[in-house]
Amino acid sequence: MRPMRIVLLILSVCVPMSAFCVPSIVEKVGEGVYVVRDDHGRWGGMTTGITHQSKADYLARKTLDLSALPDDVWEQVKAVRLSAMFLVRDYSWHDNPQADGLDETFEFIVNGNVHSFPTNCGAPVYPESGSPAAVMNWYDIAIPKEHLTRGANEIIFHKGEDVQNDDYLYLAIDNSENRGNSAVAFDGKTWTQEKLTIPGGNGEYMIRLYLITGTTRIGARWRPGRTPEFDDPWKLFLYAGAPDPKVTPTGLTLANGQSARLEWRPAALDRLEPAMVT
Repeated sequence: MRPMRIVLLILSVCVPMSAFCVPSIVEKVGEGVYVVRDDHGRWGGMTTGITHQSKADYLARKTLDLSALPDDVWEQVKAVRLSAMFLVRDYSWHDNPQADGLDETFEFIVNGNVHSFPTNCGAPVYPESGSPAAVMNWYDIAIPKEHLTRGANEIIFHKGEDVQNDDYLYLAIDNSENRGNSAVAFDGKTWTQEKLTIPGGNGEYMIRLYLITGTTRIGARWRPGRTPEFDDPWKLFLYAGAPDPKVTPTGLTLANGQSARLEWRPAALDRLEPAMVT
């Protein structure tokens, strides 16, 4: 009887780190609005709690896995918001003889789809005097639903190519949570999860998705002299009036030089949607 030879075949398989991600947290946060996240909103501060991105090859990668999203909710999604907590900073006053302001670009790359913005787009700006914590905030962009998948979604945040590289990005990190859904490549090609920023901070990058299944159209009416005076089901108005107003059944009469004033809750309005005043 011939002896049986056992051959052990060892396969070395390289799997991208994003394949090891866990399903992200999916929560309903409002009527027709769902958030997909890994962080708990606990920003770690200006040392180990932020990136220090000034060049295009410093890549911050966030994986948001929609596997936990119910099928019926996914089918109803009409709009998507990508939200990130970060600051932009003009550091030209330090690096160059003369400050030139925020004049570079940054990018969100969602599953290979590039969304580019100027650094002076209105994102929160680092204060050269005062506390960064007072201005660090979320900034939203609209992305097509077609750029997402039901599974793992790769989102890369980085600076656009530039010669000067004197604008900085400070992306927030939640150091209190580590679900393995964040990674960094300081050189543009070597990915690591051991630390997410050069000083050594770890956790989860504070990048989220908001999935909107309902309508984003809202409105309110102010009708001086009529009953009811306000038609405001979403409670938008904080104040509506004029100094020494003369209200008649047909409306508000203003003297020459007078003006009426309306104030509303800024957080109630989606700044990415058009607004119309009649």
